[in-house]
Amino acid sequence: RREFDYMAFYRTAPVSGITHYAPVEARVEQTRGESGPMTDDDWETLIDPFSDERVVVVFELGPLVPLDAPVENDQNGVRGAWYCSIDALRTAGTLSALAERADT
Repeated sequence: RREFDYMAFYRTAPVSGITHYAPVEARVEQTRGESGPMTDDDWETLIDPFSDERVVVVFELGPLVPLDAPVENDQNGVRGAWYCSIDALRTAGTLSALAERADT
């Protein structure tokens, strides 16, 4: 539930690294069964296979921005949420280097 301005995206194949980020333009909290950005089909497809949560936060993102070079997976892996600056994301060559600068 921590606030952040951007969200980064990890691509498994063929890159195995963080390749893009996007600005978070809005957050919408939605309760299952109530109107909001997610339809009943969205809940069934995106939430139900992984969780029984009744309330979710839906992020509205701005344009996807490619990194000049991916932050490569050097076998460190990403688990959970990591918080870092955009500068750290842009300059880290590996996940291990990014982990040294990130809050988890």
